[in-house]
Amino acid sequence: KNVSYSWELLGQMPGIQLTETRQGAESGKVSFRAFNGEGYLNAIKTLIDGIPSNVNSGNQRFIDMLFPLEISYIEVVRGTNDPRYGLHNIGGNINFGTRQGGSYTDARL
Repeated sequence: KNVSYSWELLGQMPGIQLTETRQGAESGKVSFRAFNGEGYLNAIKTLIDGIPSNVNSGNQRFIDMLFPLEISYIEVVRGTNDPRYGLHNIGGNINFGTRQGGSYTDARL
């Protein structure tokens, strides 16, 4: 399936749901099997190359900054059992790994 935005790649992964954006002012939120930490809570931590990319409201607005061809992999860790990512991840973690130069002719998810 063709995608235009990187958040569409995330929405194709099993067990992940995305909420709609709020009229362009804020991005949507990610849920793992219906768990998203309702309200203003960083329940799902989003990282880009290991750098936290959530805003204080818990939204993942920086996902839109990634062009789909720049993504090398998406790592999804459900739950808080992975200490590599620190705090604010009671639902889990999403780590987008970007390409390090080279060819844009392939991608692996």
